[in-house]
Amino acid sequence: MTVVQQIVYTERPERWWVLAEVLGFVAPYPPSPEWGEFHADGVLAVHGARGSVGLHSGDARIGLSFEARGDLDALASGLRDAGFEASVVDEAFARTIRVPDPDGGDEIWVNGTQDDLHGYHRVG
Repeated sequence: MTVVQQIVYTERPERWWVLAEVLGFVAPYPPSPEWGEFHADGVLAVHGARGSVGLHSGDARIGLSFEARGDLDALASGLRDAGFEASVVDEAFARTIRVPDPDGGDEIWVNGTQDDLHGYHRVG
């Protein structure tokens, strides 16, 4: 299953955490200054953008991505079969499919579900 995952890139992630919680989103694990994820009937991710954070430095903004719960290699293959360029990349948090935006904007990311918590712990 794939769900929409809105990512907010901000220099003030703590304020977004509060907003997400007040709106009824629940963090499956405690957020860090670099990444916080909040679930409801979708996923709101808050990515810290203080200084340089990999590809994510720059102005505060909201980016569209997706979270796929399942076989990313099969999904990437399906995207390629449909005529899209799709590459699977190992990230620190999980694997990600990167697809060029058909309109020429930023890459579209399809993030895999974070199963290896790398020092995080699940809440609840």
